[in-house]
Amino acid sequence: MNVSNLKEGQTIKNYKELCEILDIKISAGDSKKAQLKELERYCNYIKDGNKYIIQEVYNEAKEQLGIGLYKEDIELLILDLLARNKESNYFVSLTIKNLLRALEMVNNNFIEVYNYNTPKKQFDKLNEIIKVDNAIIGDVFYLVKDKTKRNIVSALKDLADKSLILWELRIKVCRTEIELELNSSGNIKLDEQGNAIIKDYNEIYDYATQEEKNIILKTEKEVMESMNIKKKTYFNINKDARMIFIKEVNRKLKQEGIKFYYYTYDITYNKDDVLKELNRVELAEVRNRLNKNVLEQVLKTIEYLSNKTKDKYKTVFGELPPEATDTERIRYNKNYTKDGNKTAKAIVDRKTKVRI
Repeated sequence: MNVSNLKEGQTIKNYKELCEILDIKISAGDSKKAQLKELERYCNYIKDGNKYIIQEVYNEAKEQLGIGLYKEDIELLILDLLARNKESNYFVSLTIKNLLRALEMVNNNFIEVYNYNTPKKQFDKLNEIIKVDNAIIGDVFYLVKDKTKRNIVSALKDLADKSLILWELRIKVCRTEIELELNSSGNIKLDEQGNAIIKDYNEIYDYATQEEKNIILKTEKEVMESMNIKKKTYFNINKDARMIFIKEVNRKLKQEGIKFYYYTYDITYNKDDVLKELNRVELAEVRNRLNKNVLEQVLKTIEYLSNKTKDKYKTVFGELPPEATDTERIRYNKNYTKDGNKTAKAIVDRKTKVRI
């Protein structure tokens, strides 16, 4: 595939012209789909009728993470989830953790690790069982999290493209509200120093107001500037920095009455249309296949990342140079592939015997 002729903003009138530019043969069916999936590694494009509009050309090919290889299975299981929703026939609000659990793309060990609220100790319980360094466990955990999240978002976009759902990512907060103690007359009770006596702290979960969104945005920016970090994606490759960022942002937000914040996928749908599209016959098989495919793709990615790092520093003997990132140091470890595979199986495979 020759992508050297692609340019940002370029409009290609049809698939035949695209093949001519890329110097590939005109195909149909699964072969054509495979060609277009391969193209996604080199650029970001959108379809407009028969046209292909190139949005961005990447400096280097993206690693093959399997996005789209099992998108159809994810779509089917999302539709099944909507069809089984007993609370509403047209709306559901789910976190990424809820979706991962419901679709069974990962196992309960992953959810247990996800639930742990103390970043520093997040991987300790799994470490005790599988005897893998926390740094490798963390690297693989976030690899799985990011990978599955991208596949779910891709499936949601495709379902929206079919007019089966509307969806949006929304921010929610956990507010801390103070309940003051009142006397028999209904007035606020005061202690000996004249301060109001606190009866209880109540936690309220709700969509963020515009004011709260502004506070969150301002706080994130302040903390990032204090850490001299330009983009939040940096935290994907530097786990220590991510812990510092989360801790400091939450500390500042608590002063504003926000205990923490999180994101939900709000999905609007019509149950009648969902049921028409849904074929429940093979759902058990679909769940097994999806989980197996997620694991296989994660194992391939672990090997790819290990080889990529070792190739980059193949002339280095002993310690890596100072410019090597923390993530590269983890993936340069001679045990990264073996221990990474052990970790992936422990947090993804539904049939694993490892239990946290």
